Amino acid sequence: MRSLVLAVLLCALPSMLNAACFLAGFPGETKCQDAADQTWHAVGSTWRTSDCLRCTCRLDAGLKVEMRCCHAYLNNIRIPDDCVSKFDKKTCQHIVHKKDDPSTNCPILEASGK
Repeated sequence: MRSLVLAVLLCALPSMLNAACFLAGFPGETKCQDAADQTWHAVGSTWRTSDCLRCTCRLDAGLKVEMRCCHAYLNNIRIPDDCVSKFDKKTCQHIVHKKDDPSTNCPILEASGK
């Protein structure tokens, strides 16, 4: 049984490392405040910030308000050498194209997150 638990934890570890998430607590509050936009959000709500984070306001086990935010985009991308990547904050996506021809898109070969 101990080996099974260890195996499950080891399998989950890579996805947790790439998740790029964080928690923020709000003692004494009944809502969560988005630090980037200074907006308040009700418990149970989910939104995307102007910094391309996907956040959820929730109650923790002790019934205190907390906000969990994760990157809402791919990071650590690997692209072909003859291509360049530009991050579009409006769509929260990488736009990848040929260095010498911006009209020709390139594939993202490898990425983590989202």
